[in-house]
Amino acid sequence: MPEFTNNCIRLNYEIWGEGIPFVFLHGLGGSIEQIRNTYQPMY
Repeated sequence: MPEFTNNCIRLNYEIWGEGIPFVFLHGLGGSIEQIRNTYQPMY
């Protein structure tokens, strides 16, 4: 998974599909795995 680091803060991100960007911020202790099935492409 790609990672961006700035001022000792690490941010992991994924880029999916096309269209308008959508940013999802999960809660403390959460991960991308918790929402992957909800927001995966429907095709």
